[in-house]
Amino acid sequence: MISQLKKYVSIGLVILTPILVTFGSSDFPPNFEAIEKKALQILKDKKVDDDKLLLLYLMAGRELHDYDFLDKSEEYYQKAIDLAVDGAKAEAHINLVGIALNKNDKKTAIQRLENAEKYFAQHPKEKNPGIEEWLKTMDRVLRRAGQGAYTYKGFFGQYVALNDLQSYIEKKEYDKALAMLNPTSITEKTSPIVLISYDILQVLVYGKVEKKKLKCSPIAQKAKKGEKGYTVQICGILQSYLSSNKLSPIQLEKLEKYLSVVHEDKKYLLSAIKDLK
Repeated sequence: MISQLKKYVSIGLVILTPILVTFGSSDFPPNFEAIEKKALQILKDKKVDDDKLLLLYLMAGRELHDYDFLDKSEEYYQKAIDLAVDGAKAEAHINLVGIALNKNDKKTAIQRLENAEKYFAQHPKEKNPGIEEWLKTMDRVLRRAGQGAYTYKGFFGQYVALNDLQSYIEKKEYDKALAMLNPTSITEKTSPIVLISYDILQVLVYGKVEKKKLKCSPIAQKAKKGEKGYTVQICGILQSYLSSNKLSPIQLEKLEKYLSVVHEDKKYLLSAIKDLK
């Protein structure tokens, strides 16, 4: 049994190993199509059955996901789901939802969540407490963000909390977003998105606040000259605004260009900042 497993795992590594090797070479990004074609032909020649193919497709999807080849990871996880094999597809369903969220494709994420819910309803033995919590979390994140009371506990609770915070800011419900945050718990070690969101929100809600009360100030002071991170840039914009009661078009343009290239998923912060006008 173990020797058979090793045999099929080694076949799976035919798909993966060339990719990993090329990361250390000058040939980057790797020519995945050529590697893939060769590997799939080997699997076909060896007449690997669907049960083994499921394992190999899951391995490929997982490894490609780890190296941020999201489109290809998505493809192999979908191959795994499409196989006429009953069960053992929890990972594929969960990660396909995650990939859609990573791409900010909420519509696809919801469709995949619906597929996952159907799958786990048909395979209750695979729905352990962790998956049960994941399903509840995704339902909250994708269908009911920022709606009503919620107890934010544990890892999934933190995920939902960040999603609710973003949802309130995007809907311009700044007072509700600010109410989620406890200023006494926000320090330099706090998640940058939480810290800078708090600073934006307190200026939006409270108006004229003292610059020294900005949680980002110590970070901005310690930042190296020329640092372009969004926390430092937004802190500079807020400090300038509190001094002059005006937003700097140059600073806003610089931040917008930076977010467009590096952190497009955080453009909602820029939209909130522009409401200071």
